[in-house]
Amino acid sequence: MSSMVVNMTGGGGAGLNFKVVGGTTAPANPSENTIWVNTSSEITGYIFGGEQPSNPTSGTVWFPVKESGTVGFSVTKKNPIYIYPKQPKQYVSYEWSNCSAQIYLSGTWTEFVNVVWQFGDDLDYWLAYGNPTPVTKENTSGKAQFSMSGYNYSIYTPLIDISSYEKLTVYASANWPNCPVGLTTSNPASKAEAVMAVSTALDNTETPTKKEIDISSLSGEYRIALTIMAYQQGSKSVFVKSVELS
Repeated sequence: MSSMVVNMTGGGGAGLNFKVVGGTTAPANPSENTIWVNTSSEITGYIFGGEQPSNPTSGTVWFPVKESGTVGFSVTKKNPIYIYPKQPKQYVSYEWSNCSAQIYLSGTWTEFVNVVWQFGDDLDYWLAYGNPTPVTKENTSGKAQFSMSGYNYSIYTPLIDISSYEKLTVYASANWPNCPVGLTTSNPASKAEAVMAVSTALDNTETPTKKEIDISSLSGEYRIALTIMAYQQGSKSVFVKSVELS
């Protein structure tokens, strides 16, 4: 999907069906399709597009977009053009930083899809436990690969409050059978077999595939974990493209 660039300082044009505002508190009395970016930095412009801008100016907010989704809106008043943004990043102090955003639809603030992690982000975000060999982390073409040559292991996120979300979407796979992905309250570093509150099985392939998990009945803080269960040594890997909450 090609990028659409709108600079707030230039007014944005009368034909647009939304506006973007920044601040650390939600604006009072918002109009329909107001997008609030929770940021303490000034927003100097914003971009909706599939690719991260290569030459951003300080203060630019980038909204990655999906081809479909549960939260979308028309960017134009006439001849509607619908987009489905994800949580944005803002370019401040020469680096992109994650920030949250919500849109005001039908009298309610609705949060955009939260991209917990996606290919290209720091691999050190993922914590890991392996037995007996430490897990190695590396980027391959379009995905991250986490590998070991021992028995069981897990990779997992820090604790995340999932109370406001209904679905966990993971694009991931493994080259070994019996590999669950899901939510856990335990610390997978203490044992390779993570105790999942909800889970599904990864596909046995090197190409990440889409896995959706209903988390609407859960609230509070959980870790997102991917675990390989194996009872014999051998080269084993999980492949991750992105992790989203919506």
